Amino acid sequence: MGLVAAPLAAQTVPATPPTPVDTTTRPAPATPTQPAKDANSPWIVFDQPVADKPAAVPAKTTQGANYVPLDPDTYRLLDRYAIKFGADSLSDPHTSVRPYTRAAAARLGARILSPDSASRSGGTLSRADRFNAQYLLKDNWANSSRGAEINESQKPFLTNFYRNQTDLYHVQNEDFTLRVNPVLLLQAGKDTESDGLRYVNTRGVQLEGTIDQKLGFYTFLADNQQAVPQYVQTRILRDDIVPHEGFKKNFKDKPDQYDFFTARGGITYAATKHINLQLAHDRNFIGNGYRSLILSDYSAPYFFLKVNTRVWKFNYQNLFAELTAERKNQDQVYPKKYLAMHHLSFDVTPTLNIGVFESTVLGGRNAEPDSVTAGGKIVPGRVGRGFEPAVPEPHHLLPGRGTERGLGRQRHPGPGLQMEHPAHSPTLRAVRAR
Repeated sequence: MGLVAAPLAAQTVPATPPTPVDTTTRPAPATPTQPAKDANSPWIVFDQPVADKPAAVPAKTTQGANYVPLDPDTYRLLDRYAIKFGADSLSDPHTSVRPYTRAAAARLGARILSPDSASRSGGTLSRADRFNAQYLLKDNWANSSRGAEINESQKPFLTNFYRNQTDLYHVQNEDFTLRVNPVLLLQAGKDTESDGLRYVNTRGVQLEGTIDQKLGFYTFLADNQQAVPQYVQTRILRDDIVPHEGFKKNFKDKPDQYDFFTARGGITYAATKHINLQLAHDRNFIGNGYRSLILSDYSAPYFFLKVNTRVWKFNYQNLFAELTAERKNQDQVYPKKYLAMHHLSFDVTPTLNIGVFESTVLGGRNAEPDSVTAGGKIVPGRVGRGFEPAVPEPHHLLPGRGTERGLGRQRHPGPGLQMEHPAHSPTLRAVRAR
């Protein structure tokens, strides 16, 4: 239409003589105009690639000041698209350590919707992929101008609530962001090996924010009641703990129903472009796959100090944590033990990661002396070397074991070796020599 309308419009102006046309040169082809689209149509985003846009406020750090909570539903999406599209120019997300930063998740969502996403994924994006990419942008809108734009609500509730689609209440300006959300989870089902209804009932609140784009804070508080299926009940009876949670009690005196409180939170400081510091009461995960031989999030939240350094394709993490040990009787206060872990990993290729790690666990205050077996006899009172690893013994090979002290046994680890292939291997491979 553009090529036809132009000469017709010229014929309607009689006062202007026609301009001679040079037939020796070909005119430049006209650029077709973009067809108009309805601003309220959802097909704009689903069918059209979204161009990259610079952040409204330039980020002061590449790693970001907050992390994506360790939620299995969200991380299934993040891991799927990290495998499908690979890491970005900042080597994010670095899949060998979790949680990922919100900045990395936002950049991943933007790359999925970028014009060259079809060539990266080997074909056109499905409607589900575009919907999931929108979710990643909306959930991390503080780190994406595009996410903040598509997250705006058409009809806020009572003017100040749900002004965007993901938050009950939020504040956003150049120096400060705040997100406040209720937490509600209601699930019900049946288990063939258990009698009665299996359910989960969770109510709580979540707060998250940043100051000057460098200091991040968050907290998650929830009250929970649940009736677990038989396979979970077996684990609870074995470990005396609800998976991923801390202290629990029976709900309504039912042996397979539990009542427990969840409390997680922390402060993150983006010290430099490459270094993040976090002081928190939460969980961590090191390794690729659903489970880890190095550090899993199966445990209850614990108090820790974490230093994460990201340079080029390297990621180096120092983790110092206070853990809870098993108590011997009901009247005893849960004893403490302490962890020091150091993990260095390198992305050799987009689908191959190699890492080395070292970890030490020792007993807390007033811990009992270690008892070890030497020459077939029990030798009590032998004291380990704390956080310092001992000399390796060449005739031993153990998978990913750390030093344990004050818990009735002692081990002397050497440096660990970790090789991972996240695109194909369901679990990581970890070997440690002693």
